Amino acid sequence: MSRVYFKVPINPEKNIRNMERYLSSRMAKAMAWLEGQVKKLLSRSQPVRRYPSGYKKGLDPSRPGDPPKQVSTRLKQSVAGRLARRTGRIVGKLGILANKKGDSPDGMTVDEYAYQLEFDPKGRLHGKRPFLWPTLKKNKKKIIRFFQ
Repeated sequence: MSRVYFKVPINPEKNIRNMERYLSSRMAKAMAWLEGQVKKLLSRSQPVRRYPSGYKKGLDPSRPGDPPKQVSTRLKQSVAGRLARRTGRIVGKLGILANKKGDSPDGMTVDEYAYQLEFDPKGRLHGKRPFLWPTLKKNKKKIIRFFQ
């Protein structure tokens, strides 16, 4: 009986690159989907009073512990999910990217305002109004499914 031998050329570098490309595309899709979920959560509107100076004030604010209701669309527009590559890692980042001065009376930037809503470190808001962490926790299993 004769034996047949054959070689299978395996290029580990090419396989690693292909795997990184695949995981990067999946992470980008997961971050885009999660960004949409956060924006959907921030889309709850409320009645607004506009002052002659152009300042807007919400008349029915959210309760502490609930996500914030929308007065203007600046916070919702500044939510972004990004992909970051580190040595040997592919990391998804979700956060507030805008840091332009807002129309708030105290001149707070959008990312400072989001930080105040999420964590309320000084107790100014009389309770947190988180929107990033609850969305991430709620959708953890769905995010994992992007990689299966």
